[in-house]
Amino acid sequence: MKMKEIYIYGYGKLIDFHFPSVTSLQVIYGENEAGKSTLMSFIHSILFGFPTKQQSELRYEPKSSGKYGGKLVLETKDYGEVTIERIRGKAVGDVTVTLANGTVGSDELLSQILNGMDRRMYQSIYSFNIHGIQDVGRMKGEDISRYLLAAGTFGTDTLMNSEQQLQKELDSLFKPNGRKPELNQLLDQLKEKDGELKKGKKQNESYTLLKQQAWQMQQEIKQLQDQIHTYQQNIQTLNQLIQDWPLYQEREQINQRLQEIGEVTFPIDGLSRLEHLEDQLRSVTSYLTTIQERKTMLENQLEAVIPDSRLMENETAIQMILEQWPQAQEWQEQMQRLTFEIEKMDEQMKRLARDIHFTEMDIDQIGSIDLGIGMKERIKKATKDYFALGTREKELSKQAEAEEKALGDIEWKMESLENRLIPEDEFRRLFEEQKKHNRLEQLQIEYQHVKEQIHMLKMAKGNNQSFVRGIRLIGFIILLVCLMVYSFVSKQSFLAIISLIGVVFLLVSSWLEKGKRKSSSSELSILVEREKDLLEQLDERENNLKQSEKYAEQLELRQEWKDLLLQLEMQQNRVESVHLALEHWKLDCKENEEILNNIKKELLLQHHFATDQLPDAYDILMELSKVIQNKYQKRKNFDILKAKYEEWERKVEALTKTEKEHSLPINEAIIRLKNDWNKAKESQGKYKEGSVKLEELKNDERKWSNEKTALNSAIEELLRDAHAKDKEDFRKKAKVYTEYQELQSNLAILEKKFNPNTFADAEIGSLDELEKEKQKFANLVQTNSKKLDSLHKEFAQVNYEITVLEEGGTYTEKLHEFYQLRDQFNSKARHWAKVAIAKQLLKLTMDRLKKERFPKVMEKAEVFIRLLTNEQYIHIHLQEDGNFVVERNDRMIFAPEELSQATAEQLYVAIRFALVDVLKDDYPFPIIIDDSFVNFDQKRTNKVIELLKEISRTTQVLFFTCHQHLLQEFSHETIIDLKASLQKVETIG
Repeated sequence: MKMKEIYIYGYGKLIDFHFPSVTSLQVIYGENEAGKSTLMSFIHSILFGFPTKQQSELRYEPKSSGKYGGKLVLETKDYGEVTIERIRGKAVGDVTVTLANGTVGSDELLSQILNGMDRRMYQSIYSFNIHGIQDVGRMKGEDISRYLLAAGTFGTDTLMNSEQQLQKELDSLFKPNGRKPELNQLLDQLKEKDGELKKGKKQNESYTLLKQQAWQMQQEIKQLQDQIHTYQQNIQTLNQLIQDWPLYQEREQINQRLQEIGEVTFPIDGLSRLEHLEDQLRSVTSYLTTIQERKTMLENQLEAVIPDSRLMENETAIQMILEQWPQAQEWQEQMQRLTFEIEKMDEQMKRLARDIHFTEMDIDQIGSIDLGIGMKERIKKATKDYFALGTREKELSKQAEAEEKALGDIEWKMESLENRLIPEDEFRRLFEEQKKHNRLEQLQIEYQHVKEQIHMLKMAKGNNQSFVRGIRLIGFIILLVCLMVYSFVSKQSFLAIISLIGVVFLLVSSWLEKGKRKSSSSELSILVEREKDLLEQLDERENNLKQSEKYAEQLELRQEWKDLLLQLEMQQNRVESVHLALEHWKLDCKENEEILNNIKKELLLQHHFATDQLPDAYDILMELSKVIQNKYQKRKNFDILKAKYEEWERKVEALTKTEKEHSLPINEAIIRLKNDWNKAKESQGKYKEGSVKLEELKNDERKWSNEKTALNSAIEELLRDAHAKDKEDFRKKAKVYTEYQELQSNLAILEKKFNPNTFADAEIGSLDELEKEKQKFANLVQTNSKKLDSLHKEFAQVNYEITVLEEGGTYTEKLHEFYQLRDQFNSKARHWAKVAIAKQLLKLTMDRLKKERFPKVMEKAEVFIRLLTNEQYIHIHLQEDGNFVVERNDRMIFAPEELSQATAEQLYVAIRFALVDVLKDDYPFPIIIDDSFVNFDQKRTNKVIELLKEISRTTQVLFFTCHQHLLQEFSHETIIDLKASLQKVETIG
């Protein structure tokens, strides 16, 4: 239950007051005289009625308004939204209850909604203030335990006080060995009066005889009355038998039919079980057929995807071939590239051979030619002498002839150079390619730089200075150790410490030097690796040097052509001046010619080979020799690659022949082999997957086959239990068994309507016999009734005579006093019994609540006390004597009176809140708290507020306070300022 809205028409100082939205944790703040107590009383009054004028509570009737009352809007679990309106009327006011569905009621409906809760119970459990908490601090000893027990069981000690009051009243009425209680005194007086009465009886014998006669008459009257009662009961029994006779006849017919049917043995729910088993059998058979069809389909599919076994057997070989395929293609490309390079070298060799007029036979003999430095010097000297002949002629004619020869040579060289020059567009192409190979020079520079660094590091590593430093370091360490030993012996601690520091310093320096040497070694190894890497790059780029050399050659030829052109111009000017030197040149030329011819012969050059081209021829022969060597190396590499490729090709052909692919090209065969292998792998995957599914279907087939067999066995067992030959016979027996059960049921119904044993006991065979027996007992009742009337008249006469005797003197007075005193005693005894019963019922109620409710309250209270005391107190125990003890986290036990006042109040709060939590399912009412925690310090107050926030998740809490510093612990939307609200109402008014 939760309050949603509060409307106050008039109550105390609150006039036309409205709270539109009440939250789960509603804080109502107001200073003294602000109306907090008025608002609390209003809530109690609307729920349970206005206080009557006889009660001590204030009625809060408005003095400035004629309106009195208001209404609450509640949200309940069972009734939804409920509006309770109470206005002035009868003593407690006129109440109107309106439900969400439009139902309107009054006090009875309100009592149902409140589940029987009254004002006193609500105030004792759900509404409490500081006085209830402070009462704990004013108690002593076991009163605290009793008070806490009451708070945790009933919410108040009212029941316990009532029990004590009832016990006091019982003690004032009677005590087993008492004298002052009223019943004890009356009992003594009765004993005294009884003794006096017995003495009076002895004085009157006739009185005794009359009393004996009266007693005998009473016995006879009682006997006749019993007989008449017995006869009347027999008549009633016979009337019942007559009434039940048709039922008895029907029972006999049913028993006769049951005897005709005989004993029927049939399984329980046999027919329904049979039908259920047949349904299951049909379902299982259908499912089994589906599984078998799927199995057949899957088997056919598996036959179509059986992988090639031969491919699977050669799996490793195929994988190796496919893995080597890219490498084989690379081999093939390298072979093609080497073939191209070899062909290119052949062309170069042919071109160079043409330049020096060499045949193929001459090329083969190049290896036997002496191309050493001596030959180069001979050629150099011979050609030098050849060109110097022109200067040796003293005579101008010889000089002129020499100049003319020189002029002719220059012209011939120019012509030769022009023949060797390539076209301009081709030269430009070589120039562009040369730019791409400029990196070679950078690599060479870097390579030289790295070599120099390696050389320097090796020189530094081989230096003896490190060895000298090591010797010096060891010497210093030995010296310091000796000094340290001496200082220890001479007990000079300061010198010893200095020596120790020196030794440590030298050792650390040695370690650092060693680290530097390791770093130098590491740097040297890195440079060596870099040198190898650069050398490999230079080797790789040597293959591209040919184009670069050709470009350099062309560039040199062009520069030489320019020089010759300049020389030609100069030589033409000098021809005339050197013409006379020509004759002398001829003489020397013959001698020089023989030398040159020998050189040509040794170089396998033709006799008419131009002398001025001998140096070029030598260079060409040197270049031709290098080309031959490179060609040999590349041929060797080609042969190695070819051997590898042919080996791989033989493996492929061996496998592809098996696959009937031998007529295909190698690449196409490999592609087809790869495709077949992939298909085989895919088929293998599908086959494995299908095999797993097939195995699952086989397992399902076995499972459902077993299920079908089990169902057939169950049906056969059911037929055997019914002793039926087949299902048709089983259904016939089921029909008979159904009739048998119906007869048994009808028989049981008839036996509930009447008792058939009464007919067996009566041993009556027909309805007429019952009528005769009834008439017989009716006659006996009539006869005994007449006798009873006669005895009543005689008994009245005897009683009259006894009365006359009793009224005749002292005995009568004593008897009257005795009866009067006995009546007084009986009255007091009945009152004592009522009080005793009330006390016992109260005790039973309290014991039941202690047994059922209190353990739950204690369990929840332990959770709350841990929270409130920050885990300082962890358990609450109820001892056998009914007293409480509290266990601290260090296992120390404290009685409530041993706790501080604040801790005892926390214990009370925990128990009260625990009781509310236990009762919330049956009595989900809001909690109303009026400044109950003012004695707590800030830390304890924060813990209580934390507990209130936790409780408000399930139970609405209305917290009234006049302390403004507490408001900061709550959110703004949960706070109502009464003073501000009243001012707002007055402003609107």
